[in-house]
Amino acid sequence: MTTIAQTDAQKAPALDAVRALAFDVQGTCVDFYRPILRMGETVNRTKGMDIDWAALSSEWRDLYRLALDQVIAKQRPWLRVDRIYREALDILLERRGLSKVFTRAERDELNQIWSRLDPWPDSVEGLTRLRRCFATSTLSNAGMAAVIAVVKHAALPFDAVLTAELAHSYKPRTGGLSTRGRLPRLSARPDPDGGLPQIRPEGRACVRDAHRVRDASTGVWSGRQTGHRARNLVRSLRG
Repeated sequence: MTTIAQTDAQKAPALDAVRALAFDVQGTCVDFYRPILRMGETVNRTKGMDIDWAALSSEWRDLYRLALDQVIAKQRPWLRVDRIYREALDILLERRGLSKVFTRAERDELNQIWSRLDPWPDSVEGLTRLRRCFATSTLSNAGMAAVIAVVKHAALPFDAVLTAELAHSYKPRTGGLSTRGRLPRLSARPDPDGGLPQIRPEGRACVRDAHRVRDASTGVWSGRQTGHRARNLVRSLRG
């Protein structure tokens, strides 16, 4: 019978060529479910309502995913994730007959929850361990401002923050940041719609070393499995 420790030991040599690890953020490094439920409890108390925020958050994510897939399929222009969430929230409230309950300002505040997510109990420890051996970075579909806010709020020990906003190309499409080995210089500008700042490229800066930001075992962008692989890597570094 092969144990987990034996399996990790067998895979360990494959890590020798890996210099950097990139992670999905929402759902992998941070929990979005409980923060939304806490926010919902506050809203229900304030407004004297009994909204099922567990069901609402699931539907909100489904609407976001639908719009994101349309962008990936080039059925609609590229749109930053926080704006997709905000658009999905309007659709959701209209669908549930809650459009008149929330003002535009209140909706904007609800949408800010995606930049105030809490870390999973083992995220900080796991990333800290991995950071001793690898350069670590985010590789999130969320925008730069949102991911920076999440990283700060959750105290995630990343060496760098990379997001789909830099390449205007969402996972799991290929041809993103890692294929060019280049990173844009960035500037932050106010959002005319009052949302998160817009991060725009200004020229390009080459990455000095050939550090690939990819999944350590397959090279595939897969947020649903990244957390499991991270935990396997942590186990391989123990001892």
